[in-house]
Amino acid sequence: MYKRAINQSNCCMNTTIFTASRYFLSKKKNLFINIISFITVLVITLAVVAFIVLLSVFNGLEDMMRGQYNLMNPDLKISPKKGKTFLYDSTIQTKIKSVAGIQVVSEAIEDDAVFRYKDRQMIGKVKGVTEDFMRLEGISKQVVVGSFKLYEGDFARAVVGLGVATLMTMNIGDEALEIWYPNRKQKITMSEKDIRKLSLLPIGVFEVEYEHDGKYVIVPIEFTEELMQYNSQERSYLELKLQNPQRTASVQKELMKILGEDFLVENREQQQAEILRAIRIEKLIARIALSFVFLIACFNIFFLLTMITIEKRKDIAIWQIMGAEKKFVKRVFLLQGIFIALTGAILGLILGVIVCWLQQKYNFVHLDSRGTPYPVRMDWLDFVLTFLTIMISTLIASFFPANNIMKEDLKLKLI
Repeated sequence: MYKRAINQSNCCMNTTIFTASRYFLSKKKNLFINIISFITVLVITLAVVAFIVLLSVFNGLEDMMRGQYNLMNPDLKISPKKGKTFLYDSTIQTKIKSVAGIQVVSEAIEDDAVFRYKDRQMIGKVKGVTEDFMRLEGISKQVVVGSFKLYEGDFARAVVGLGVATLMTMNIGDEALEIWYPNRKQKITMSEKDIRKLSLLPIGVFEVEYEHDGKYVIVPIEFTEELMQYNSQERSYLELKLQNPQRTASVQKELMKILGEDFLVENREQQQAEILRAIRIEKLIARIALSFVFLIACFNIFFLLTMITIEKRKDIAIWQIMGAEKKFVKRVFLLQGIFIALTGAILGLILGVIVCWLQQKYNFVHLDSRGTPYPVRMDWLDFVLTFLTIMISTLIASFFPANNIMKEDLKLKLI
C-alpha cells in the first residue's frame, strides 16, 4: 500500500509537471497573453542581469578598496582611545616588545595643517614617521616620482601624495614646501605669532588612493615634534608589521590584554571599517532598489496567471469532471509561474555571467580617465540569493491566481 501510494503520488506529480510545461510552451490563443508572457520573462531576465552585474561591481569595489587601503594601513594599529596623543614611554615599549610575532613598530605623529607652496595653499594632513615606516612596505613602495627619503644628509625632506602635488602644481626638488600649524604654547589671538611655520623640500610623490594621497604629506617625526611642539615621547599612534599576518587575531588579542582599555588595537579591517561599511550599505540599497524591479515582474506574473486561468476555465472544468483534485489544478498554475520565473532567471544568470566575464577579460568600462578598469568579482552567494529572491517572489505572486480559480465549481457551469 505504501509503495502504491508513492507511485500514485509520483504519477500525479509527473502529470502536473507535464501539464504545466505544455501550457507554458504552447502558444496562447490570446495574442495579448503571449505579449505579456514575453514581457514578463524579459523583465525578469533584465532584472537578474542588473542584479548580478551591480552586485559583482560592488564586490569588485570592495576588493579594490581593501587592496588600496591595505597599502596604507599596517597589520595592526595602536592608538589612544581618548585624546589625540599618548606617551610612548618605556613601560608601553616593554609591553609591546613582550608580545611575540611583531616584526616592526613604527611611531607616528599626525594632525591637520596648512600647506603652502609658492602662491598656492591647502589644508591637509601632515604625518611624521620614523625610519621604521619604510619597513612596513606600504606607502614607501608606492612612490611614482622621486624617491622615499626622510632625510638627505642632515636636511629633512617631504614625500607628498599625488593629489597634493597635483593641486599645488609642485615641481619636486624645485622649491620648499611650507607647513603651518597653530602654536600650542600660546593663547590664540589670530595674529601671525599664533602660527608656527616650518619648511622642507619635497623629494618624492606617492600614489595609492585619492582620499589618502589627496591630503597627506609624510615628513620625519622630528620635524613634526618641532612643528607641533611635542616632546620625544608624544605619539598619535603606532603602526605594526607582523612576522606572520595570519596570526593577526591572536597578536591583536594579546596586545589588547596587556595594554588595557586606554588603547585601541585595530586590524586592517577595523582601520577601514567606515569605507567598507559605506560600500556595503550602498550594496544593500542597490539590492533593495532592484528588488522593486522583481516586484514589478511579480505583478506581471500575477496578472499573466490570472489571464491564463480565465482563458483555461474550460480545461479546468473538464479536469474537474474527470475527477482531478483541486490540489492538481493549483499545482499546475503554480508551476506555470515557476516556469516563467525559471526561464527569466536562468537567462538572466547566464547573461549576467557573460557581461561580468567580458568586463574581467577585456575591461570595456573604465573607472576613471586614467583607464582604470571597473573592478568586478562574481560571488556565488549573490547568485544563490538572487535565485531564491526570484523563486520566493514568484511563489507568492502565483499563489493567489492559482488559489482563486478553485473557489468556484467550474464543472457545473460547463454542464
